[in-house]
Amino acid sequence: MEIIHVETITSEKKRSGVMTRKNNEKVIHTHWKGAAEMILAMCSNYYDRNGALKSLNEEEKVQLGAIIHSMASKSLRCIAFAHKIVAEDNGHASEKLQESGLALLGLVGLKDPCRPGVRTAVESCKSAGVNVKMITGDNVHTARAIAIECGILNPEQDMQNGAVVEGVQFRNCSPEERMAMIDNILVMARSSPFDKLLMVQCLKEKGRVVAVIGDGTNDAARSKGSRCWALHGNSRD
Repeated sequence: MEIIHVETITSEKKRSGVMTRKNNEKVIHTHWKGAAEMILAMCSNYYDRNGALKSLNEEEKVQLGAIIHSMASKSLRCIAFAHKIVAEDNGHASEKLQESGLALLGLVGLKDPCRPGVRTAVESCKSAGVNVKMITGDNVHTARAIAIECGILNPEQDMQNGAVVEGVQFRNCSPEERMAMIDNILVMARSSPFDKLLMVQCLKEKGRVVAVIGDGTNDAARSKGSRCWALHGNSRD
């Protein structure tokens, strides 16, 4: 099998893909994997358990969306896989991966548990007057469930009171709106590295002392996104 083109995961697309050609075949195979709700939006077909290709209607998409939501609410990271076969154009393969009309292969829920002692550490920070915010690339339902598990978020807190937001919502606000909402935010989901930086800048502008804790080098600029914790207190702390 020949690999024709690879598209690596990015903070914006939350998916990666590969285009391949089997030896002595005149068709191109495109495979995508990534954030389940984003992959599902690219699909118009699916393979049933017997391997038959069937059309994916809106009702079935809603049902699959409910499954993804259910997985995320249990703090699972939901990954979807999709595939498409395209005939070569006059023997030449395009290097652009197809992003529509794909066939859904399946969904996987991955458990990424909190490390032992995280909840205790969060409680210690709160007792010392340090506010803890979680900034993550996970979808909003997974992020909320993990934040509750860690003790950052109370189960009764939701998106309506501004405790949970998405990165796109935060970055699209005006500077004045961001400054007004920054103290209420406890969880920022589907964030990019820029969103993390923007949050730190807003907190520092309000006179907070901020520490950012990441779990890998992908929290650096141009990263793929990662879960990190922003801890801050008043400037006198």
